[in-house]
Amino acid sequence: MQKNRSNWKLRLIKLLNIILMISPFVFIWRLLYGTTERLVSEQTQYLLLLSVAALYILFGRIYDAFLLDVGRIHEIVYSQMLAAVVTDAFGFLILWMVMGSFPDFFKFILVIPLQLVFSTLWSLSAHRWYFRHFPPKRTLIIADSRTEALEFSQTGDFAKKFELVDILTTEELLEDPQEKLCGIEAIFLLRTSYAWAVMQLCAFQSITVYRLPLVSEIIASRAKSITMFYTPL
Repeated sequence: MQKNRSNWKLRLIKLLNIILMISPFVFIWRLLYGTTERLVSEQTQYLLLLSVAALYILFGRIYDAFLLDVGRIHEIVYSQMLAAVVTDAFGFLILWMVMGSFPDFFKFILVIPLQLVFSTLWSLSAHRWYFRHFPPKRTLIIADSRTEALEFSQTGDFAKKFELVDILTTEELLEDPQEKLCGIEAIFLLRTSYAWAVMQLCAFQSITVYRLPLVSEIIASRAKSITMFYTPL
């Protein structure tokens, strides 16, 4: 019950971000569009502004703008501004079509610094709020080298976001996976053998897995996908 309440609070915090990031655009929209002969009704304007908000949510998800649990403050601000600028570009085109003439670009560009201020303030406040209300995730690191795993756990703000329970090899985990994975919320897979077996276990138990990709996997991710003989290749 407590977890559900916290999840709802987190959703409200994210909703506040959407309102803050869209409000400068709405203000400029009303400022510019109010000085021209109106070509669309008030209801249509609301629908257009809602579509702009939907675009921000879409691009925010694409650029990971709402990941408070793993994102750093500057990364969150950067992702939100990237999503906001792309959204503003689409919004500017919509405003241009609605007005029937080219909008005042220098007034419209004021949206971006306002959004930067709102994004920074939100990211600082939301980041602090999140780690006061959500404890670090109980975490395992799976690696062949314990030294490498310890070095990894001491980088950045790992200790703030994750509670390191143990460091294991794949073989040690697979000896008794039910006991070793009990209460675990996240697993980091470093360079280790049989990573696919660990990911399969985590998928069945809804455990988040973070994995360092191999160079071959990064190269393959850019390859073209085709279907041949009814099989995706």
